[in-house]
Amino acid sequence: MAYQKELSSIHASFNLQEPIRHYIERNSDVIVVLLDSMKAFDTVWHDALLYKLYKYGVIGDLWLLIDEIYSDMRSSVLFIGRLSRWFELKRGVRQGGVLSALLYLVYINDLLCDIEDSKWGCVLLDISVSSSVQADDIALLSTTGKGMQHLINNCQTYSESLAFKFSPTKSNVLHYSKKNKSVSSNLTKKNKSVSSNLTLHDDVIPLVTSAKHVGILLNCKFRSMDQTLNACRVLRATAPSVLNSGIHPSI
Repeated sequence: MAYQKELSSIHASFNLQEPIRHYIERNSDVIVVLLDSMKAFDTVWHDALLYKLYKYGVIGDLWLLIDEIYSDMRSSVLFIGRLSRWFELKRGVRQGGVLSALLYLVYINDLLCDIEDSKWGCVLLDISVSSSVQADDIALLSTTGKGMQHLINNCQTYSESLAFKFSPTKSNVLHYSKKNKSVSSNLTKKNKSVSSNLTLHDDVIPLVTSAKHVGILLNCKFRSMDQTLNACRVLRATAPSVLNSGIHPSI
């Protein structure tokens, strides 16, 4: 969803939070897994990317141009005034490149299609809402632990086929339930069982009560005050640099 015309982080967050509230209003639990892709843009396999571009209809001079951009790439490391040997680069899209974000979306598009077509995720009417994605921020939604594990397995299989990896320790599980509104800071037994069952690369994904998705704080107890306080902290931290840039405080 990211880096597309008229779409932003707000849309990605809305596509995640709206299905959650839809199911909670109907007394159904929702499990959300926020996947962390390890060095996502740096692990894009050039050969696989070029194949996918061709598969999606990018041919002729445009394909040759992109192939030329990512052919014979070399790099070296400068450390304490000494330069390492040059080595060939077979992975990674160019940092800050105009096409980089779009190329990454092409790279993971087959995974998003697999998730959307899966029967294990959430559905609104006849619309699949199994995931909300902004660039490398992937959120999965399911109403059951079994369904969520299937979605996670799909992501793991896809990542292994393209030689990149999701980090289980940096990923998070959020368990939404109407019961959570009246629960204290301790997690319910049901939530604990969900946490112990959801694994990625044979490691348990941590269960948390709050986490950030596309920069927006999510709380499985629906505490909006946490979001407000987080926004205030960000504003307080960034205000001095904004004012020092010469912007008038009244703006």
